[in-house]
Amino acid sequence: MAADCIEKWKAKAQQPDRLRWFLSLDDDDPSRTLYPVPDQVIIAENDGMVQATNRLLPLCGDGLLVTLYDDFTPPDRWDRWLEGLVKAKGEGVVFVDCCNPQLQTIQIGSVSVFKRWGYILHPAYKSMFSDNDYTEHATLDEATTVIDARFALLFDHAHPVITGREGDMDETYRQTNAQARYDQGAAVLEERRANNFAA
Repeated sequence: MAADCIEKWKAKAQQPDRLRWFLSLDDDDPSRTLYPVPDQVIIAENDGMVQATNRLLPLCGDGLLVTLYDDFTPPDRWDRWLEGLVKAKGEGVVFVDCCNPQLQTIQIGSVSVFKRWGYILHPAYKSMFSDNDYTEHATLDEATTVIDARFALLFDHAHPVITGREGDMDETYRQTNAQARYDQGAAVLEERRANNFAA
């Protein structure tokens, strides 16, 4: 559950008191009362995880943005590692080892980059292939610096498709990974590639 996830990420941070936690929840989420109190919460009707994620961007000030998913486990001192990388390399997005060297399934980077784009994940997607778009867009965008930390930082991704634990495929996973979402995302990605990820 995401509530446990927040506590896990806090426990692995070196300076958890410096972090700000924003939650974007579906208005029909029956478990939303179980979450720890965040710095700010948005409850809305969302048509997918991409819309829910993007609702958080206006809340972010300067600094570093890390999307938090409940099937990820960060490394110890993840906050200091990421902050140090961005301070050393300048504003950009950080690519980490998230169990697929070709695909960034977690979004980490300077808030200024995402605000320049106008989104965290491109809003044309519902869920599937939004990660592909994020990875390819960041790589091709000449104005965006990619800080490659895949050799150094493992953010373990326990997605049932990766782990093979079919019993972990709950209703949220099933909705997000539905065939209709694959078809919709594939069509969007094809169009975005053809337009070189413009706007």
